[in-house]
Amino acid sequence: MRRARPLRSLLLGASLWASTLPAAAQELADVARPCRQADLIGAWQVIRLGAAPGARVDRSDPAFYPHQEYVFYRNATVRHVASQTRITGADHRALLSAAPEGTWAVDGEGSLLLQRAGQTSLERSACLVLVKEVVEPKKHLRSLPGDILLTDSRGATQPQYRRQLRKLDGPGE
Repeated sequence: MRRARPLRSLLLGASLWASTLPAAAQELADVARPCRQADLIGAWQVIRLGAAPGARVDRSDPAFYPHQEYVFYRNATVRHVASQTRITGADHRALLSAAPEGTWAVDGEGSLLLQRAGQTSLERSACLVLVKEVVEPKKHLRSLPGDILLTDSRGATQPQYRRQLRKLDGPGE
């Protein structure tokens, strides 16, 4: 059986690898591919969130709350909840019954595009889906096939933060 690639290598610069380092781009292509719209449909939990070294993080911004869930619907609407505390089953059910807070799409490059209600700016995240298991060597954290990696630059030229999403079982589509 082939050894899983280290997640740290995958996460550090994933959005830059494909355009700057041919060998790293091939390594990334071995374990991940650009997202397609069908990959995202369903309910997702953010299982890992990290900021790039030197990136400014506003902990009062819900984008950086430690507990987050997304629900991406076939009709291109999205729901999102972010919390400082663990999201309970009741919180998840409330999310599913709330009005969608925006729309989403995946562009031809595999980037996730989010348009939140009431905002004029479009959020763009480099989006990759893992096709093989990856293990981070120091902490032995496992990333599974089907996990989604979102890398956001927020207008900067370098990635600012990354989120790893894992699909939730049960209702959500």
